[in-house]
Amino acid sequence: MKVYRRYKNLPVIKPVATIGTFDGVHTGHRYVLNILKTRAQEMNGEPLVITFEPHPGKVISGDGFAARLLTTTEEKISLIEELGIDHVVILKFSRSLSRMNSEQFLAKILSEGIGIRHLLIGFNHSFGHMGSFDYQAVRKTAASYNITSEILDAVKTGGSVISSTRIREALAGGEPEIANRMLGYCYFIEGNVVKGRGIGRRLGYPTANIKPYSADKLIPADGVYAVEAVVQGRTLPAVMSIGFNPTIYPAGTQRSIEVHIPGFSQEIYGEKVKVIIKYRLRGEMIFGSHDELARKIKDDIREAIRLLSNR
Repeated sequence: MKVYRRYKNLPVIKPVATIGTFDGVHTGHRYVLNILKTRAQEMNGEPLVITFEPHPGKVISGDGFAARLLTTTEEKISLIEELGIDHVVILKFSRSLSRMNSEQFLAKILSEGIGIRHLLIGFNHSFGHMGSFDYQAVRKTAASYNITSEILDAVKTGGSVISSTRIREALAGGEPEIANRMLGYCYFIEGNVVKGRGIGRRLGYPTANIKPYSADKLIPADGVYAVEAVVQGRTLPAVMSIGFNPTIYPAGTQRSIEVHIPGFSQEIYGEKVKVIIKYRLRGEMIFGSHDELARKIKDDIREAIRLLSNR
């Protein structure tokens, strides 16, 4: 797959395109991208995804944009590549770009710039200043540039539309299994192992403290999770704790992500770890003593291994 940070003079044959933020590359997005590949094949063209960096909400809302992202740009590109898309254009989202109305965007970028032949539009996607998108108007404008277009239906699960917002809500609410069903894969966090405060080691359960690569990455609700840790090329069952360690630090203000890998004792400071989140075991709790906390951690490990070995 080729990634472009420009939109002019692209070496793409008869581009068949779709546009969106594609945060999470969830099952709704995958539905669109699979149709994109089919249309490109039917039209003897090549599938092309147009996305944005940074997230439009950060530019439009500024400090008022509170949402955390399901995927970094790099993660998003990797997931799109796995689906067999040939080309991705990353547009720098700016104030000037946000002020374009939908017809200007179509004319300047999609037609004159990229030269697309067919445009697929997700059911809830709009482009243009202040949501100026109107499908019938865009369709008419597109046709004047010899661009055909179609709008796709929503993808639902349990009667509700799948969206990045719903997935964020599920993760923030401590429901990774619901989020994973909507994503079509298990949510993950990638980062480096950094030195922590040695809490796990003192309790007899050493942990790897993970610093995510991006501060914009959504971290699920505080609690204890059954996860898989990908480290040094191996995928290992593990337990992850997210929170403030209130039993050790009652007035703690430092939120941490700690992963214990049973039976793993290698030094991995500075190394990359990918944490694949499967199940939430419990919320963060306050225990009466360090011994009580250690006993609960032992139970958490046993339950995590049971759950992970059954799937």
